[in-house]
Amino acid sequence: MLFRSYNTLKNLNIPINYTGVDTCSYLIDLNRQNGIKMIDSDIRQIPVSDNSYDIVFSRHTFEHQPNFDIILNELIRIASKEMCHIFFIKPSSKQVIDYNQKTNLYHNIYSKSLIEYQLQQNKKVKNWSWIDINEKECFLCTFIYRIIILLFSIIVK
Repeated sequence: MLFRSYNTLKNLNIPINYTGVDTCSYLIDLNRQNGIKMIDSDIRQIPVSDNSYDIVFSRHTFEHQPNFDIILNELIRIASKEMCHIFFIKPSSKQVIDYNQKTNLYHNIYSKSLIEYQLQQNKKVKNWSWIDINEKECFLCTFIYRIIILLFSIIVK
């Protein structure tokens, strides 16, 4: 839940202006009840101006979508300094699109080289890096460390 991570950062006196994006009314309401500004929007077309946020952070989103490129470009578009994504399903050398019709859910493995190609094509991207994290690293530790050295860091112009 966004509010747990947000409240942890606030309790540590880390100055943060946090805005969540989701289409699930339950999660939007839950996060708003916990003091988080929320945008009810499809992540592929977020209704904000270019460069609206210093840091754009997402986790476990790309692999649950039919493709990654639209989302990746959208998150880069709204970032003014950096964009970070944590993959739930680690990219690989081979791309596998895995859609379960019963649950209407994707569990895709995206090609690391295709992601890198997409980053190369985006004129706003200056550079990026990949860092493997293990299962024991919690969201808070990862996020705080990445403020200094981002996990999947895309530096934008």
